Amino acid sequence: QSERGMSGVQVAVRTRPTGTFAEDNLKIGADRQTIHVWPAAGAPHEHTREARQWKYDQVLHNVSQQTLFDELVAPVVDSVLAGYNGTVLCYGQTGAGKTYTHI
Repeated sequence: QSERGMSGVQVAVRTRPTGTFAEDNLKIGADRQTIHVWPAAGAPHEHTREARQWKYDQVLHNVSQQTLFDELVAPVVDSVLAGYNGTVLCYGQTGAGKTYTHI
């Protein structure tokens, strides 16, 4: 466990708006942990219009890479420097911003 109190596996999601971001179909909860998704018009089961939701340890919407690093990766680096094992796994579409270079 690091000085920041992080231990165990944590799952975080970063969402970034694009030119075609589905703002009507995807909402981030005020708790910054929940993603609500409504079916798009014309999608299967669209007639129900019931939202599905997923809860994570943290949802970061439209944040900079620096903020993402500071909030999620720096605590892992701190714990590694303190002698604990640590892993950061980034998964996403090519060009989505998984690589971060601190200059």
